[in-house]
Amino acid sequence: MTEILAIIPARSGSKRLPGKNLRYLGAKTLVQYAMDAALESKSLSKIILSSDADVILELSLAYGPQICAIKRPEQISQDDSPAIEYVEHALQEMTMLGHSFPDYVVIIQPSSPFTKGIDIDACIEAMEKLNADCAASVREIEFDLHPSKLKCIQEGKLIPYFENEADKMARHLLQKVYVRNGSVYVSRMQLIQSGSILNNSCAAYIMPPERSLDINDALDWEFAEFMMNKQTINKLNNDF
Repeated sequence: MTEILAIIPARSGSKRLPGKNLRYLGAKTLVQYAMDAALESKSLSKIILSSDADVILELSLAYGPQICAIKRPEQISQDDSPAIEYVEHALQEMTMLGHSFPDYVVIIQPSSPFTKGIDIDACIEAMEKLNADCAASVREIEFDLHPSKLKCIQEGKLIPYFENEADKMARHLLQKVYVRNGSVYVSRMQLIQSGSILNNSCAAYIMPPERSLDINDALDWEFAEFMMNKQTINKLNNDF
């Protein structure tokens, strides 16, 4: 049976949105949404909450043994700390507890509170289907943000960022482009052991736009509140 370890990275620091991971969006904190999504998944073998803050780790207590809380050092909990560092730390801690290395590692970001268990499972499935080294959840780029539409400003004038005629092309002629939405990442253990989370052998799972919000600043938060209120209203209407 394939062993799949999920890591929820939830450090205490956030420069653009202080205390982000402990903020309540509706009835739950962002960390709780991530833990709930992990538990909804049908693929995960173990779930770890990794944080430098005790107050965040204490949130896992309500979930009992289903989620293992691991405190990580402050030096690998900075804005510029690469993801591979907290992944390697979590794996080391798990081996000290007597667990063997998993086959896959899944990262579930608390900054994406609309992620569901089906998104986690679909991202894993995308990697397995292509026999890729890794996978990432992505969202489609809107037409007005397509790379062919990008401009730069030189001496006050708009100039195409790319020197081509694609800016004049009709919407249906443009190739669809995607960006990682920051929600779910999946890596085979061999890739982790090489010191990387992602490489060019990366499968894509296209997440629905309504679940692809990545909260980084106050404006993102306001939009998340709007989306949450909309979901609540829709649910109430459907209950009648």
